[in-house]
Amino acid sequence: MENKIIDIHVHIFPDYMSEKAVERLENKYKLHFIARPVLEDLLKFMDVNNIGFSIVQPVSTSVLQVEVLNSWLIDIVADDPERIGAFGTIFPGYGNFLKELSRIKKGGLKGVKFHPNFQSFYPDDEKMDGIYREIINNGLWTL
Repeated sequence: MENKIIDIHVHIFPDYMSEKAVERLENKYKLHFIARPVLEDLLKFMDVNNIGFSIVQPVSTSVLQVEVLNSWLIDIVADDPERIGAFGTIFPGYGNFLKELSRIKKGGLKGVKFHPNFQSFYPDDEKMDGIYREIINNGLWTL
């Protein structure tokens, strides 16, 4: 990696999810996106701004998104590991977290991103202890 600038917290979505994600985020936070939050636009932004590496931080807003998002993240990291890294996602209450955390690790993702206000949980909730313990057991980070 020639360029040493690293952006450790970017949000992008699969193309088919991006429009709805933008709508929700703009309404919730009263902001306006200047680019589409998709991989293609991220790579262009990185080129223009001399960013050598970006780490994608996903957010699942339901248990149904966990495996789909993690599969997509594993694929985009495998396609361009010199420029793109990623954390995986687990939704609190997702029953298959042991298998999914192992898949996150094996897929080359670096950790797990939580977003308490979008995922409706408190980080210190005891219900999260098993998930946190397994994240540690897999040598993953959490954000």
